[in-house]
Amino acid sequence: GNTIKNVCYIGKVEQFISNINGLKKEVKKLGMNFKIVHKSKWNDYSEIDVILAVRAVANVHNKSFASNLSPNKKPASKLINAWIAGAPAILSRDDAFLKLKKSENDFLEADNLDEIIVQLKKLRDNPELFNNIIENGIERSKDFYPEEIARQWHRLIQKEIVPSYFIWK
Repeated sequence: GNTIKNVCYIGKVEQFISNINGLKKEVKKLGMNFKIVHKSKWNDYSEIDVILAVRAVANVHNKSFASNLSPNKKPASKLINAWIAGAPAILSRDDAFLKLKKSENDFLEADNLDEIIVQLKKLRDNPELFNNIIENGIERSKDFYPEEIARQWHRLIQKEIVPSYFIWK
């Protein structure tokens, strides 16, 4: 259904927002549970209703960087996995996520505790939005199936690399 029971973070705790206890309290007020998924269960989305991937951000010379990591260095794995799992995602505004965003139904954006709570309320109060995000994610995930990735590689090799090699040669 579209009831939100478990809101989860999958990843290294040091890369998540710093106010985890505050987040737990606010999520509890919404009638939901917040969990940090143990590394041994990062591939198990069976009890996850909403995924959070909001990095801790520091401002350096008017540019935001996630806890000692350039936001341009991390892939959009959390988003793609959320699509495949059929779970709405609330994500920070990392370049990798934003580059994949084609519509408002791809994911919701948040950079801090207050924005996370706003987005959770939006999902809770709008079942149609919740379902639209899930359906959209399932459709978007098809671009990342192994068969599709293999097709893209094949096309790249045959249409670009091989012809460029012969021009170079």
